[in-house]
Amino acid sequence: MDVIASVAFGTQIDSQRNPDDPFVKHAKMVFNVNFFKPLIFLNIIFPFIMMPFRLVMPHTSMTKANAFFIKVIKDIIAQRDRQPTDQKRRDFLQLMLDARISTDYTTMEKFDVTNSSGEIEESPETQNAKDMAKSSPARIQKKVLSLNKIFGQAFIFFAAGYETTSSTLSFVSYLLATHPESQELLLKEVDEFYESHIIPDYNNVQNLTYLDMVISESLRMYPPGVRFSRVCEKDCLVNGQFIPAGITVEVPVGVLHYDPKYWSEPEKFKPERLKHSVSKSSGTLTTFC
Repeated sequence: MDVIASVAFGTQIDSQRNPDDPFVKHAKMVFNVNFFKPLIFLNIIFPFIMMPFRLVMPHTSMTKANAFFIKVIKDIIAQRDRQPTDQKRRDFLQLMLDARISTDYTTMEKFDVTNSSGEIEESPETQNAKDMAKSSPARIQKKVLSLNKIFGQAFIFFAAGYETTSSTLSFVSYLLATHPESQELLLKEVDEFYESHIIPDYNNVQNLTYLDMVISESLRMYPPGVRFSRVCEKDCLVNGQFIPAGITVEVPVGVLHYDPKYWSEPEKFKPERLKHSVSKSSGTLTTFC
């Protein structure tokens, strides 16, 4: 939560030492939802039928959370807009704010990064911004990204990154605790990794292939996203099934992950089952579902 709050909302929090932080409390409101309450259940199963009732339904914790995060975004944007270009932090939020006045795609060169010593290495974009701030006056340009879109992207970043990571780590810990033989293999791999690497980074962790298998098998057994929704844009035929344009197609992830057609003994935790899908060239792992 601390990382995502920093990257997506430009807010510094310490959820471990300060669990009563307003950001932490409102974040928990988003996920502490009882999906078996009648109104919430109907709203999920029949969203279009329930749409008129949303206008008369009482304000919920989700509404309060939305209002809080919108205010956070607005306050940060106002603060960033008052800052000189060379003082603006180069994070995900700032990249979206930059997109208000630019239609260019964003490359990794626009990000500031942290090296192995913990020092921030400024991106060429940041260095150019400092140079321009000294030599060029501010210019007014046309905005192309609305506040609602910025908020939506930041909230999706938060929702997709916080709860999914948290639940995945919890299930990985549970599966390792209940399968000590897998825990020993993983511990051995990690110990060997630290014999040749001082600090893990994006590139060298690709060598932890068994860790990749463990996490992927955990995601297969306990997927944080239980279903995916996609809207069909045009009439099509899939495996003999006609799908008309405009209909919402729901993909039940759990059914795919436990289908014996694709996974032998799907109810068992077997990280080695994914060994054959490890790419020899990159060391990365891809699952079929």
